[in-house]
Amino acid sequence: MDIGFEKDEWLGIERSYTYLSDRRLSIIHLGSRLAYQTEPFDYSFTTHAGLYTSGDGDSHFGIAPEAEIDVILNDRFRVELSYKHDFIFENNTATGLDRITAELRFYF
Repeated sequence: MDIGFEKDEWLGIERSYTYLSDRRLSIIHLGSRLAYQTEPFDYSFTTHAGLYTSGDGDSHFGIAPEAEIDVILNDRFRVELSYKHDFIFENNTATGLDRITAELRFYF
């Protein structure tokens, strides 16, 4: 789930929560979104930073850059396809996690 605020349709700030059931991993992020819109597409790049908490209670800091392509259905709805790579820092090492997602976005 994401919630955010956009300024002039190209700059935004987002807060997100994700739960990966296969890894028992909760992810809480805060980040920025830069977008370029050409009808019917919206291309964007986001950078999130946040907390990664596993099912056994361990928590780690991570950074996740993301590339997105939205198909604009109308002024309220969009369909999004995105790729995100998470860099999770733990015990002086960084582990990676790749995520590909499809979303339906609603704009208030």
